[in-house]
Amino acid sequence: MNIQSTVAVRKDGQIPDFAEHLLERGLIDQTRLTAFSFTDSLDSGSTLRRLWKSTDLSSHEFANEVAAFFGLRKLTLVELAELRSLADRFTPRFLREASLFPFEMEDGTFALAAGDPADAQALQAVEIVFGAPFELVTASFEDIATALGDKLDAADATAAGGRAGEAGGADENVDNLRDLASGAPVVRAVNDLIEKAVELRASDIHIEPLRDGLKVRMRVDGLLRNAPAPAHVLPQALVSRVKILAGLNIAERRLPQDGAARLQAARTEIDVRVATMPTQHGESAVIRLLPRDRGLLDIPRLGLAPDDERKVRSLLDLPHGMIAVTGPTGSGKTTTLATMLSALNLPSRKILTIEDPVEYEIPGINQSQLKPAIGLTFAAAMRAFVRQDPDVIMVGEVRDPETALRAKPPIRQRSSNRASRSSGLTARADTVVGGNPLPNPTRMRRLRSRKPR
Repeated sequence: MNIQSTVAVRKDGQIPDFAEHLLERGLIDQTRLTAFSFTDSLDSGSTLRRLWKSTDLSSHEFANEVAAFFGLRKLTLVELAELRSLADRFTPRFLREASLFPFEMEDGTFALAAGDPADAQALQAVEIVFGAPFELVTASFEDIATALGDKLDAADATAAGGRAGEAGGADENVDNLRDLASGAPVVRAVNDLIEKAVELRASDIHIEPLRDGLKVRMRVDGLLRNAPAPAHVLPQALVSRVKILAGLNIAERRLPQDGAARLQAARTEIDVRVATMPTQHGESAVIRLLPRDRGLLDIPRLGLAPDDERKVRSLLDLPHGMIAVTGPTGSGKTTTLATMLSALNLPSRKILTIEDPVEYEIPGINQSQLKPAIGLTFAAAMRAFVRQDPDVIMVGEVRDPETALRAKPPIRQRSSNRASRSSGLTARADTVVGGNPLPNPTRMRRLRSRKPR
């Protein structure tokens, strides 16, 4: 078959024909096109993909322009899903990198859906593998990536082999998942989710795989709300992208993992904490969003009633004692503690914290990350803290009796403590604060309980 690469850069340096087509239709501006021509090599297989990223078109709008310019039939995701795939004749990495979906027509002839129909080298390689001419059609990059993911996952699920074969298949599957998670559709989907959450001032994003799809929810003002799930993106690819951002091991899908990252979203720098959990239908992920704007850690911005705010300030002004912060998930325990510490953070005070994880980084405070694997528990940290001559100690959580007993503040020492909402741990925390089983009982002053908004 004869395939002309009309998008290749000519030796005289003129703008490629397809780029001229976009420019004439007002779909790309001259500034972007000039920068693209100077910074990218347009003779590689990813020419149109890079050109697409230089426009504001969606993947489907861009594919329509490709189909019109090259005179090719365009297939939708539904049509691709119904085709008899020939992906098993090629390596998954080649198909994903070149954005190709090979299939067999009803009459037994070969055909190929290409995101970049001008990639002459990739098309020639396909013709060599087929050993016969084939019909060329086009589809969007996102639809091809989704269709490939479905077909390759189905092939992996039915594959059988020995122990060595299974190990090799697992390694390749991890590579395929990493490639898919690094693709433009998945990257855009994750970025859009995080930017949407920042706009809504959400504290958490919940990504939950279901039997027949994906569920996304965001916690806003303490309550979970449904959010639109990214279309045409595989759940495992979405979670893998989140794990890559947080520096987690995408090959480990049987155990929970925790990680962190610093991102730029909606013109705001934020810290994120990621926690994954294996479930019946795949891995779920929770992304906690922590804006780095230190102006947020201000007592008036906690949203307390005026009377409660006065009580908080009076408690912080006391020379010694303990403050216990309790509440359900998303009620603002961490933010409240960080705000209190910021108010206490003076050059004349030494402040130590033990947290899991360190969610708000506050300059001037010595913050420690919990590491149970090496013996650095809450109780162990508190034993070490008393030898550090602290003025203020913050314990992230009270999880066991030893930590609860050590949480009793020494004379003339201030302590900030967060107790879990769990009934058993709350009882232990209340006992410590109430002081009934301990010598020198201290009186507890508590704020009016308040449900999260």
